[in-house]
This record gives sequence, C-alpha cells and structure tokens, in this order.
Amino acid sequence: MAIKIVVFAVLGILISGLLFSNKTQQKNELVAPQEAAQLPQTSEVRSLEGTLKLLMTKKENENANTVYSFFVSDQSGKTTPIFEKTVGRGESMSLHHNSWSPNNKYVLIEDRLGLATDYLVFKANGESFSGGQKYLNATALFNEKVKNYNLKAMTGWADPLLISVLTVKGPPFWFDITTQSFIQLAR
Repeated sequence: MAIKIVVFAVLGILISGLLFSNKTQQKNELVAPQEAAQLPQTSEVRSLEGTLKLLMTKKENENANTVYSFFVSDQSGKTTPIFEKTVGRGESMSLHHNSWSPNNKYVLIEDRLGLATDYLVFKANGESFSGGQKYLNATALFNEKVKNYNLKAMTGWADPLLISVLTVKGPPFWFDITTQSFIQLAR
C-alpha cells in the first residue's frame, strides 16, 4: 500500500511539473510589453442600417508619433482607405458618434489639437471633393464664413447633406456640404 502512495505521489509531482512547464512556455510566447504598445488599436462606427463600417486604427510609430488610418468596410469585406494622418503630442483623432450620413455617402471624423476640434467630412467611397480636396474641414469653413458666432460642436447629420452645428451662446446652423455654406436656424 505504501508503494502505491509513493507511485501516486511521484506521478502527481511529474504531472504538476509538466503543467507548470507548459504554463511557463505559454507565458514566454506572449507579446512583450513594448511590442504590445506597437499593436494597432482599432475602433469602428457602423452605418445606420449596419451594412458599412468606418474603421479607425491607431498605432504609435518609431518616433513616438501616432499614426491614424481610416477605412470604410462593407459586408463583403471590401475595405476602402479614406485617410491617414500622423500626429504629434497633444493631437488626437476619433470617430464621431454620428459619423455616417443617412445616405452612407459621407463620414465625419474629429481631429483634436488641445481644446480645438476640427470636424472633417470625407466621401465614404474615398474619392476627393471638387477641386481635388480629400476632405472638407467644416471647422475652418465655419470660422471663415460665420463671423459673429463661435463654434461649440458639430453633432452629426441632420440630413444626407446637412450637418448640425451648435454655437456658443448663439443660434444653431446647418452645414451644407454641397455648397459648403452655413444656414442659420431659428433659436
């Protein structure tokens, strides 16, 4: 009986050793912390009916700058590149919560530098606007064309071609992307 106990004890120790050895090997195969920081982070916003996705990847490059890449993906898996930008310290980009126009032809992306936000409008098919513009900087256009009010936020799409604009202590506007003009609404 004592021999059986010793045999079971030895077998238990051997099995435990093998399990510990496998766990150690698995831990060694994990990504090192500095490599994990290099893996891209991905975010997405789906179109209203869910057939399209606006994807954003964010990755730090060797100069400690951040590279943002934006793509549109359809249900078949086809991916269209929309935009890529490398930013330095203090600047970040994000997907707007209401990124997709109702007709799925345009997307809205936010570019933040400190407290300022630029709202950028892109064609979802990756094409340029007239004049070869890759995107419309709706914030710059607002600052250029609307002199009496300060921009607070662009809240997303009011229509397939209109973006809702809020001002600081002023009336709301619509930004018409076809005419690149701002339509003041009643308070």
